[in-house]
Amino acid sequence: MKDRTDALKNMLTKLGMSPERFRVEYVSAAEGIHYAEVINEIDETPQNLAKKKSKQKTPKLNRFLRIC
Repeated sequence: MKDRTDALKNMLTKLGMSPERFRVEYVSAAEGIHYAEVINEIDETPQNLAKKKSKQKTPKLNRFLRIC
């Protein structure tokens, strides 16, 4: 799992996307408060990234998006 997530983060970077958009979090069913905190953080992430001036789409990213 760790190798796959690292590979995906590298791919996102090469495509010009912020790797901060991808996150893996382990939460137990018994951790309701932690789950709520994680969901709130995930919800805030796009807003925080928009404030940072995200990179413009690169030609590689445009080709990738057309395939998907």
